[in-house]
Amino acid sequence: MPNITIRDVPEPVHRKLAARAERNHQSLQQYLLEQLTEMTEKLTMDEWLDRAAALRARMPPIEGVDTVELIKAGRAERDANIARALGFGIGDDGAYRAGL
Repeated sequence: MPNITIRDVPEPVHRKLAARAERNHQSLQQYLLEQLTEMTEKLTMDEWLDRAAALRARMPPIEGVDTVELIKAGRAERDANIARALGFGIGDDGAYRAGL
């Protein structure tokens, strides 16, 4: 298994890491390996953007669709469902009214 050496770690940083390791009942090496492992499991922003771009490239273009209107309609439907669940309705003026 490969090794990693980090030189010139500032004393305050070393103290904080050692304290965190101790609180977790781990050696400093165990703690740092766990932290590094967690770091590699999360996507970086660049990785996330690359995946999003690849997904977008596989999707066909949407022509003739007003996405802003789709979002507005979806939000209106969501709001109406919430209002109904709470026993309200939405009047013609858009205001919530009990029992509509």
